[in-house]
Formats: sequence, C-alpha cells, structure tokens
Amino acid sequence: EELVPQCFFTNNYFLPRYHAHVEYSGDPARFRREQADGLLQGLDASEAGELLAELERERRRRLGEKEASLQRAQRFALEYRRLHPDIFTLRESFLTPEFRALAAAAKEACERGGSSRGDYAARDKGRLFDMRVIRRYPQQIYSFRMFEDEFCRKMVDEVRSLQASPLPKGRPNSMNNYGVLLREVGFYRNFLNPLLQHYLQPLCAVLFPVSSLPNYRHLPRSGPDEELLRLDHHRSFVVSYQDGADVDLAYHYDDSEVTLNLSLGTEFEDGGELLFGGLAENFAGDAAANSAHLSRRAVVHQRGVAVLHRGRHMHEAAPIEGGERHNLIMWMRSSELRTRQCPMCSRSTCSLIPM
Repeated sequence: EELVPQCFFTNNYFLPRYHAHVEYSGDPARFRREQADGLLQGLDASEAGELLAELERERRRRLGEKEASLQRAQRFALEYRRLHPDIFTLRESFLTPEFRALAAAAKEACERGGSSRGDYAARDKGRLFDMRVIRRYPQQIYSFRMFEDEFCRKMVDEVRSLQASPLPKGRPNSMNNYGVLLREVGFYRNFLNPLLQHYLQPLCAVLFPVSSLPNYRHLPRSGPDEELLRLDHHRSFVVSYQDGADVDLAYHYDDSEVTLNLSLGTEFEDGGELLFGGLAENFAGDAAANSAHLSRRAVVHQRGVAVLHRGRHMHEAAPIEGGERHNLIMWMRSSELRTRQCPMCSRSTCSLIPM
C-alpha cells in the first residue's frame, strides 16, 4: 500500500509548458488572485483559461486516482499475460554478488545495534566504502552495480510488453508521461517490498542518517537511535525515454527520503545523464538564486547500475539524442518522519493517506 500526504491533492502541480510547480485548491478565483503577478502575468484570457483547465484536470485525476489505480490493477491481474513470470518474484540471482555482499554488511551493521552509539554512521559507512563496491560522488550521491544484465534485459522486455498492452495505464508521476506504475502490474508484494525491506533499508540506514536529510535535520531527537533512518514504504515505477515520447525531465526534487534510480538500458545515443544541482531547501524558484543550482554534476547511466541519492537533492535528466532508455525508480519513504513533518508542504499536521 502506498501512502501519500494529504497535501497531494493541492500541492506540487507541475505545468510543463511553464516548467513550474504550483499549488491549486480547486478555486480558480483564488488561483487568479495569488498568481496575478506571477504565473498568470502576461497571459491573455485564453492562455489563462487553458492553464486553469489543465490544473483542474490534474486535480480531478488526483482525487480519483485511488479508485482508478485499483481498477487498473485488477484488470492487469485478470487480463495481462506476463512475458517473463519469473521476474515478478525477487531472486538473489537477479542481484550482483557485490551488491548482495554490500547489503549483507549493511544489515549486519544495523543488527549490531550500532545506532545507539555515536560513531555508528561514520564507522559503518567507512566499512561499506572499504568494500570498494560503492562509487561516491559529492553531496551524498552513490552508485553501484545492483542487477545482473539478464534481469535488466527481461525487465525491459516486460516493460515493452506492458506498454504495448491495450489495458489502461496510469502515469508514473506528474512529470513523466510514459512508463509503468509497478504496483498496478504486480511487482510490489514479491519483488519490490522485499527488496526494500531486506536490502535497501539497511543500506540506506547506514548511508543516510536522519541528520543528513535536510528537511528533517532540525527535528528534535531524544537519542542516537533516532538517527537511524527507517524506510517502510515506497512508490515505484519505470520511466521510459525515447523519440516521440518523453526525452528529458525538468529540474525537480522527489517525493522521497531516498531515491533509487536504476538503469535498465537499453541503447541510446548521447545524452540522458542525471544532472544534479543543489538541495531543494536552497532553491528559490530560479537556479540563479543560489550558486548551488548554477552548475550540474553529471552521473552517466549504465545498465544494471543504481544511483542512490537524497530525495531533496534537485536533479534533471538530460535529453537523449536518439534510441531509448528505461529506468526503474523507487521513491523510498519513512512514515515515522513524515508524520512528524510533511516533506512536501512542511506542516506537522499533514496526515498520511492510503492510496
């Protein structure tokens, strides 16, 4: 089950033509007042009407998304014939030996109870780095080989088959138009949920103590144990980029505490890199407002290699010049932290709702 903050229905509406995220409560008159000197400035009546109609369509989609998603999932369960049934259940053979060893070391560190000692993060993080499996980038961006090539090829085959199906599909998120919602097609229970619980949760607990998450580091903590990040749910999907569809992704941050971005392939020409800027807390709506957002650090995709980063670390996907690529995305979340402060609206009173 996915959990979304209550503000999901009013916040973070993306308008691709304007490369802007806005709030919309369903009250056009209020939006016109609030944006008179902002987004609506310079638009004629027809353009403003089209913008408001776009926001209203998205609001109605969000309000009906829970029921629509359930209906789509039921149809896929009944009508879709899986191309590779074996990949819907996680097997150790799908994972590279080096990633299995990395996750095992992280799990051992968590089970030792190191979180109750002040040197937990530094000591155990150092041990993981000593394994020479993780490639480190500045600002807590990490990458490592995670999945074997055979699994990636089968997963791409399945994604193509799912996309070719005439069954109705939901959008991966408000910014990507092409891809697959993995909950709706049966990848959660036996694949992604155990992947999070047994492999990614302990790894993230070592690599990302709570104090490293910019929107939570100010929260009062009663002891070192509250430095331990506990990821207990996720939203996961595959995004697809190719000519005639999505070819890039605008600058943004994720609705996650930690994001996993796994390249599944396939062949694509120049471009497509992940370009990281600064943290969302330092972003004033214009990259020029803060030096951290003026430049980008590129991380190149390779099949089977995962990139792990904080959700609040703003990034974009450079346009591909040709071919296609598919990426599996996991927005990993902590209900423990989100009930204390919503990462999207920053309120402590924004409750989590099953979606």
